[in-house]
Amino acid sequence: MRKMPGIIFGFVFCFSIFAQVDVNFDKKMEEYKANLEKFKTELKSPDSFIRQDACMALGVAGDTSALPSIRELLEDPDENVRAAAISSLSLLQDKPSITNIIILGLKDKFGVVRASAASSLAILGEKKCIPALRVLMQSDKDSMVKAAAAVSLNSFGDSSGLETVRALTKDRNKDVRIYSAAMLAATGDLGYVSIIREGLAASDKTIRGACVNVLSNLADEESYKRLKYISKNDDDELIRQVAFRGVLLIESKKKEKK
Repeated sequence: MRKMPGIIFGFVFCFSIFAQVDVNFDKKMEEYKANLEKFKTELKSPDSFIRQDACMALGVAGDTSALPSIRELLEDPDENVRAAAISSLSLLQDKPSITNIIILGLKDKFGVVRASAASSLAILGEKKCIPALRVLMQSDKDSMVKAAAAVSLNSFGDSSGLETVRALTKDRNKDVRIYSAAMLAATGDLGYVSIIREGLAASDKTIRGACVNVLSNLADEESYKRLKYISKNDDDELIRQVAFRGVLLIESKKKEKK
């Protein structure tokens, strides 16, 4: 089963790189919008991976006509699809009507859904979710969920959980270490770059995507070399594209410094 912790990082954060390289971003969005009907059909695919990817594609493309179908996926039997539905809805729907629904996702029995809900609430920015996030940060048994909740709380001005996330960068579980380091990078804390570089070889494409995004913003020579390699050799097409745009972004920053 494919693990997708904090799906917001792996998909939506990747697209922040597209946004910084305007021509490529516009081209990618045109491709997505040209395939909207195909994605809508794929929401009903018997393949959960296809449903998940179609759900996120519609969210990134901003297709609000797909809202009813995406909301149905909140009850999908596959936890990764439910996580994708939450992330997609946070991009498509207005804050008041969706926040309560996403807060319910914090109680899902699967950590991937709870982490997705925590990250999505940070995007929505509704303060009424703060108590629920605090409970999650303090009591959840899943380390990645705790990290997602702590970083989301930080976006509301509550940094009390960041030390917990920093401690998780020393966790025995490699994925937890990498995920926590990438989460901290989202707050501007880039003190764990060596751990983030480990994530470039992670089997989970969500984690690889998050790490590519972080390194694209560093503009140091080591990150540049690694991104160039990934842009040509990663198994996932989206990550290759994001890495390539990261390379372009770093090259652009280098030119500005000269």
